Amino acid sequence: MSLQLLHLILLYSLVSPIASSKLSDFTRTKPGCPGRCGATKVPYPFGIGSNCSIDIPGFSFYCNTTAQPPQLLLRLSDLNHHHVVNISKSSIRIKNPIYTSRCTEDRFAPTNLTTINFTGSPYTMSNLNFVTQVGCTDLTVLEGSVVSGENFVSGCVTFCSSTNFSSGTAANSSCPGNACCQVRIPEGTVYLNVSVSGVANKWENTKDVRCRYSFLGEIDNATVRAVSELYEPDKPRWSFMKARNVVLDWRIGTGGCSRDAVCLDNSSCVNASGAIGGYRCKCLKGYNGNPYLAPGCQGAYIKLLNSLCNLRFWY
Repeated sequence: MSLQLLHLILLYSLVSPIASSKLSDFTRTKPGCPGRCGATKVPYPFGIGSNCSIDIPGFSFYCNTTAQPPQLLLRLSDLNHHHVVNISKSSIRIKNPIYTSRCTEDRFAPTNLTTINFTGSPYTMSNLNFVTQVGCTDLTVLEGSVVSGENFVSGCVTFCSSTNFSSGTAANSSCPGNACCQVRIPEGTVYLNVSVSGVANKWENTKDVRCRYSFLGEIDNATVRAVSELYEPDKPRWSFMKARNVVLDWRIGTGGCSRDAVCLDNSSCVNASGAIGGYRCKCLKGYNGNPYLAPGCQGAYIKLLNSLCNLRFWY
């Protein structure tokens, strides 16, 4: 190995981590603006307060510092607020309260759940989300629309294999399965309304299975806990009732890439999924940074290595 090549390798090993550490990444915030609310980072094109986000409705958040810990809020209208817990390059996650817990002798009375509406905003619901229904002989109906304006209707029915539904059998249950059913949310959904009602069942005593629970969000172990605790009298029936994470895809505009795209230097415009429209920006290979915020994506250590390669070493 020549001394010149050896020096290049040595210089690369010393400079690369230093240069890379100085590169901005997607988490970079607009200068002079708060970079986080509580534990939640807020990268540009999002921002907290006025003049801190891209000039597109829906990208500006509010930090509720009266809550402990502080909560980042997406306020699409006076009555449409959502608690944001995470922001990534293509999605955000919000806390969504479990829709309903209903315990009544009149199981056939319908329950209308809270409507979610993102029409006209940069957000659509991801197909990582499900509506989960826990109970026995319940009919869950979803009515909604996607960003293209098309409407959809779907649903599911829960059944229980036994009125003596014990914690032992429930602990081994899964969803969909005994006492639980799920409906996946179509990609690009902007409006969703869910209703639940009981259906007649000839094979069970409805007095023993009068409670039902419905919630929206990503699926995790809470679903199994919900099933396992459904008929345990010694446990609070609401022990699993906590906010779920709902995944929202975000994009800029509704059309595809064009000359008007906001992508800065050393980045490219990437069309979002056809189901949601719009576009996002992405740094070119070998570059890092925030493609929405000046000076754009940077490749400092690559330029440095190119300069080193042009140096002449005399020995």
